[in-house]
Amino acid sequence: MYTRFHHFHRFSVASAAAILMLAVACTGGDAGSTDANPTSTAVGTISGGSTIVPTGTVTAGPGDRGDRTVVVPTATAVPGNVQNSSEEPATRQTWPEGQPVEQSAWVRERLAAMKAIFGFTPAGEEWIDGYDLRQMSEQPAWFGSFGYGSWAGAGEAVPRSVLHEISHSYWGAFSIERSPELSWDTSDGTAEALSKYREQLGLFMLQPPDRFEPLRDRFRNLPGLNNGEYPDLFHFGEADLIYMVGGNLQLVPPILRPYFSGFLAQGGAGAGEGFAPQSWDDALSWFNALPTDEWRIAGELFGLQHFPTGPYVDLPKSKLSGLDDDLRTVYEGEERQRLIDFAEQFDGILDREFSLVDAAGADRGFDFWRSYLSDKLSLHGRHPEVLRSAGSERGNELATALDFYADITSLGASEQAERFRESESQSLVAELGVLLRPRAIVSLFSDPDAENGILAVLGSRAERLKRLVEVVERVDEINSAPASGSVVAAIELERFMHSVPEDELRSDAFLLFDLLRSARSGLAKSVLHQLSDDALQFLLRVQPAAARSFEITPKRLLAAVGISDGVSLEQVRSGATLLSASSSGNFAIDSAYDAAVFVHLDRFLDSDPDGVLATVLESGTRLVPWVARESDGALRAMRARPGMAADALAQLSGSRETPWRIIHLVAREDPSLAARLAIEMDGRAGDSLERAIREFGYDLYWSERNSGPNVEPKRFAEFLLALDQDLGSDALDEAVSNAVTGIEADVTSGLIEPGAMEEFSRTAEAAMDSVRGSDAETLRTLFVSAKLVSDG
Repeated sequence: MYTRFHHFHRFSVASAAAILMLAVACTGGDAGSTDANPTSTAVGTISGGSTIVPTGTVTAGPGDRGDRTVVVPTATAVPGNVQNSSEEPATRQTWPEGQPVEQSAWVRERLAAMKAIFGFTPAGEEWIDGYDLRQMSEQPAWFGSFGYGSWAGAGEAVPRSVLHEISHSYWGAFSIERSPELSWDTSDGTAEALSKYREQLGLFMLQPPDRFEPLRDRFRNLPGLNNGEYPDLFHFGEADLIYMVGGNLQLVPPILRPYFSGFLAQGGAGAGEGFAPQSWDDALSWFNALPTDEWRIAGELFGLQHFPTGPYVDLPKSKLSGLDDDLRTVYEGEERQRLIDFAEQFDGILDREFSLVDAAGADRGFDFWRSYLSDKLSLHGRHPEVLRSAGSERGNELATALDFYADITSLGASEQAERFRESESQSLVAELGVLLRPRAIVSLFSDPDAENGILAVLGSRAERLKRLVEVVERVDEINSAPASGSVVAAIELERFMHSVPEDELRSDAFLLFDLLRSARSGLAKSVLHQLSDDALQFLLRVQPAAARSFEITPKRLLAAVGISDGVSLEQVRSGATLLSASSSGNFAIDSAYDAAVFVHLDRFLDSDPDGVLATVLESGTRLVPWVARESDGALRAMRARPGMAADALAQLSGSRETPWRIIHLVAREDPSLAARLAIEMDGRAGDSLERAIREFGYDLYWSERNSGPNVEPKRFAEFLLALDQDLGSDALDEAVSNAVTGIEADVTSGLIEPGAMEEFSRTAEAAMDSVRGSDAETLRTLFVSAKLVSDG
């Protein structure tokens, strides 16, 4: 699961994109960042690897023994693209399982670290102590789980990587609190209990905002949710939720808590020693205030760096202390172990052609090797004594070679290449050559004397990388020639893009563009900007995130799909459809291009509001950012045609954008319009008024924190008063009473937290206090009737 995510709140979008180019695409990764999209794993189906593995391809169930055959589809997952799990398999790989393997000392040490970090229940510790977890020696990219009744493997001492596989293996180990009758039998496919969990996870995403809204925001960053596609939600909800909550049961939403109560304890990471948040806003404010080094470590143990932090930057300062010293000690111990393993296994990793192939058969190749070594370079910088104290000659040689690369890190590409040529005969310097700047690598590829140096180290992957370098050199040469220039250079680049298999371009596009940037200043900008419309559309389909590289401006990409000043609304609709169908899966990357579409829609608001709404509806353009960022235009269109706007809302099928979420967002600017939309929606779905009203229940909670789904309680008052005017008091009274009844029923059923009624009552009181005179009396009568406030 080891990966680098490119959606950090402390980096700009440009920095995020740069990190993505060097990212390791792997299953335990993050989505929502646009890391590789993982498998939706049923009990008994292999997890791990970036290839989608269809349920049922494992020949033995989770409690069976014997050889286990795994079907590996042709295509591998890449950033921003969900692969089709129905593809015909190309190869089969078999791992003989045999009898359970006793945990090695290495595994016991990893599990001890996990227990110290995440604070499992005694029953949870007993289970993992008896689970068949194996070290995948000399296979740092290998990871996977065959289910709780079988075994799992991990390649490195990375706590969240080990936890990811343990989390996959966990399903079936415990009965479900309050529902022990749910079966874990997989003889008919996915276990009944796991199917129920997935159903509850989907329901959680549709619930009104509450104290767990940051977790919903985190899940909303997964690709496909807007269209009702759930593989990523299931995968991360099953394998990464424990990491997301830092092992703290208190941060698991009530609807999902019964599935984890046997395993997780209250408190989680560092519980009792500085960090035991009782709420998500407390956790986020604590995390955001950490100094850089503590922030890095905390992010490795608690997945908060992958949360969208924009709505929560103004949270009040947490009273929690910094990162616990014991927790830091445990984590740094795991970092040191990675260095020890690196020294012990380095020769084997180099010798094994498939040591960088993961459990699903995906070759991690150059990018993985570079990221793997970069991690060791960083670890060596933090713990410079470990490799030399490991007691091996190889450890000393690796330390010396890493020192060399640390010394030249800040040098320019030409200086790095020169230093490399001077030192490549030193032990292991050439073997670590991928740590050089890409531009330095380009120059070394041009050096015939380097054939036995950096190229030899890359083995069979060298030819693929060399091919990229060669095309960059040709493009650079053509671009520099006075008789040709950037247009002809772009044609040469296009020729190459169409000459390689799409899967290869999909995985190599980021590295190709990085090499263009590194070869010569301004080369990438001048050439990528000149790519033809057809080439950009091709790139948009094959690798959507690369098509949104910062050299390809929103204006240029929109022009490539037919959107520019003066075109018709129908052309805008066609182009917007292409963009929506080829989302990168990461909002930080897509946002500037979405905003450019909104600007073009604004041109037609006065002349054709119906057409604008139809365009949004039919093109798949997301409504939430349209309302949030271009509220004037979006609200003008909705005011002009509220019925048609309600039609658009009614057709939403995903959990990222729901009608009620959008109505709540509209109420921030125009409560009367929000009321009109709620009434229109009620004519299409009978419980719409109650669902819209429940969306306001935690407004005071988040308004007090100036964060999250922050709609002032006064807007709730104005929303209700507008409903009262349009519906009449009897109908509104019934809707509010039904909303209260629904909350009470969900509390009783354990679907939402017990404090939900208290928060709704507090919001109602604040709404009532925000208005005066007859309006206040109208709300008091309404709230008293619904038993939201006392009659006193």
